[in-house]
Amino acid sequence: MRGFFAVVRREIAERRNVFAAAAVCSVLPFFVPGGRQEIRLYAAAISAVLFAAAISLLLGASTIGRDLSEGRLGFYFTRPIGSGAIWAGKLAAIWLQAVLAAVIMLVPVGVFDFSAWWRETRSGGLVADVAIALAFAVLVSLAVGNVVSLAFRARSAWVAGDLVCLALWGLAMWFAARPLLLADTPVLTLRLGLATLAACSVALLAAGGAQVAFGRVDAVRGGRARFVVLWVLLFAIAGLTFGYMRWLLSPAPQDLREIRIEAAAPRGSWIAIEGYARGRVDLRASLFYDVASGRYVRARAGREGAIAFFGDGTAAAWTERSHLDERAPRDIWIGRFTDGGARRLRTPMTTTASNITMSPDGSRLAVIEEHAISVFDVPSGRLLASAAKDPARHYLRLVFLTEQTLRIYRMDPLPPSATVDEAPGPGLASIGIVDFQIDARKLKETATIENLRRTFSLAFNDLGERLIVWEKGGQVSLFDASTGRRLAALGSGGWDAGSRGGFLSDGRPIVAESTSGNGRVHLFSKQGREERVFDLGRAGVVRMGGEPAQGQITLAIEPVKELGASEAFLLDLNSGAVRKLGAHLFPIVAHMRWRIPQPEPGSEATRLFARADGSVVRLDPRTGELKAILPKR
Repeated sequence: MRGFFAVVRREIAERRNVFAAAAVCSVLPFFVPGGRQEIRLYAAAISAVLFAAAISLLLGASTIGRDLSEGRLGFYFTRPIGSGAIWAGKLAAIWLQAVLAAVIMLVPVGVFDFSAWWRETRSGGLVADVAIALAFAVLVSLAVGNVVSLAFRARSAWVAGDLVCLALWGLAMWFAARPLLLADTPVLTLRLGLATLAACSVALLAAGGAQVAFGRVDAVRGGRARFVVLWVLLFAIAGLTFGYMRWLLSPAPQDLREIRIEAAAPRGSWIAIEGYARGRVDLRASLFYDVASGRYVRARAGREGAIAFFGDGTAAAWTERSHLDERAPRDIWIGRFTDGGARRLRTPMTTTASNITMSPDGSRLAVIEEHAISVFDVPSGRLLASAAKDPARHYLRLVFLTEQTLRIYRMDPLPPSATVDEAPGPGLASIGIVDFQIDARKLKETATIENLRRTFSLAFNDLGERLIVWEKGGQVSLFDASTGRRLAALGSGGWDAGSRGGFLSDGRPIVAESTSGNGRVHLFSKQGREERVFDLGRAGVVRMGGEPAQGQITLAIEPVKELGASEAFLLDLNSGAVRKLGAHLFPIVAHMRWRIPQPEPGSEATRLFARADGSVVRLDPRTGELKAILPKR
C-alpha cells in the first residue's frame, strides 16, 4: 500500500501544471454571453466535464505507454513496489488529477453564483448529472487513452490483431443491439449503452494492468498479455449482451406489468396482448396468447404495428420493423397456432400500412398504403392485385367478403366550403362502398350513403350487407350496404347522445342509448323492426360487448357522473334479466368492434374483460364467475 501512495504522489508532483491550467480555464464561464446565473453554472459544468475527459485521455495515453516505450517504467520495478501497485497508482493519480481539475473549474462560478448553485443542489438535477457525466468521461477517456497508447507504442504485430478483433467485435455488438434500436426504447437503450460503456472501460483498464503485470518492461510479452485479456473480456461482454438482449426481447405474458388487448380471434381462444414488461424499462412487447392453454408466441417488440387474425383463429399476421428508418416498409410476419406448437414465420411481404386485413381462410392479405390498395398471396408473398387510392378520400375499413372480393368503405371529401368545426348539416359527408374484384383487378362502386351529418360513427355487419350509422345531432339508421338504401331509423339518439351498439352474430341490430340518465337496449330484426326494449335503469354511456353464449350479451355501463369508471353487466336477451358482473371492468369486444370481425358466440374474445388495473379477466358463462388470467402474479 505504501508503494501505491508513493506512485500517486510522484505522478501528481510531476504534473502540477494541470491544476494551473484548470484555474485559468475556470474564469471562461464568466465570459459566456447572456450573463444569467444558470447559464454560467451550466457552462462551468460542461467545461469541467470536457476538461476532465481531455486530461484523462492525454495523461492515460502518455503515462504508462510513454514510460514503457522510453524505458522509464524500470525505475519503479527497481523499487520494492508490486506491478499492480505501479499500474493502479499511476491510473489513480490520473483520475485524482482529472477530478480535482474539474472541481477547480467549478469552484469560482459556484461561489460567485452560490444561490443558483444551491437551488440546483437541492433539486439534485445538476449535481447528479455532472457527477455521472464526470465519472463516465474520466473512466472512458482514461481507459481508451491507456490501452491505445500501450498498443501503438509497442509497435507489435499484435496491433494488427487488435484491428481485426475490433472489427469483429463491432459487428457482434451491432447485431446484438440492433433489435433493441428497432424496438424504439430510448431509455432502456441509453441505460444499456452506459452499462456497456462502463464494462468495456473496465476491460480496457484490466488489459492495461495485465500488460504491466505480466510484461513488466518487456513490451512484446506485455503486448501479448494485453491482447489476450482485452479481447477475452470484450468478447465475453458481447456474449453477455447477446444473452441479455435475448432475455429482454422475449418476455412471457406474466412479465407484463399491465396488459392491453390489441386484437382477438373471431373464433377460437387466441388473443393479441401488449404491455410494458417488468425489468425492461420502456420496452413494450406484443404477444399472441392462448387463453385456453396458456401458450404464447412473441410478436413484435416496440410500440407500433398492425395485427390481423385469420378468420378461423389458427394464425395471425403482424407488421414488424426491420430498418432503423421509420419510414421504411415493415416486414409482415405470420404466426401459426397449431395443436403441436406455435411458430412465427417471416414472409417476403412488406408494407408501410398501419393496418392489415386477412381473408377468411388466411390465404390473402390486403393493405391500404399511401397511394394504393394492395392484395398479396400469403404463402408466396406475391402481389395479386393493386388499385390506385384517391388521396382526397379517407378510407375507413377493408374487409374480405370472399377470397375474391374485398369490400372498401371510404368517406368522400367534404365540400370546399365546409370545415370540420362548423355546425354540421345535411350533405356534409357521404360514405362510398366499393368492391374490389381481386382476380379481375377491377373496382366496382357498389353504393353511396349520402347526406350524413358530421361527425358520425359506424357499425358493420359485413357478410350480412348491413351498416348502422350514428350521425352527430341526428338519428341512428340502418342501411343496406349493397345499395346504400336507408332501411330503418333505429333511434333518435345520435353520435353525440351516448348511443352505442352493433350487430348480434345472427345479424340483428342491437342499439343501446341513454337519455335523461336512464339506459335502454333496443333489439331489432334484420330489417330494422324493433322487437324488444330492455330497461337498464340509471346509466351514463352504454356500450355493447360480445356474446359469451347464444342469447346473452355483455355490456359496459358508465355511471351518470363517473365517466370512465365502467361496470360490466350480462344481459339475457331471452328473459331480459340484467346481472352485474363487476365494477371497473370493460368487455374487450366493446373496444374492438370497429377493428375485428364479428366474434362468434362463445369465443374467448366474447368472454374477456379489461380491468382498470391493467389485468385481464375471463367470464365462465356456466357459473358466471370471473377469474383474472393475465398477468399471472
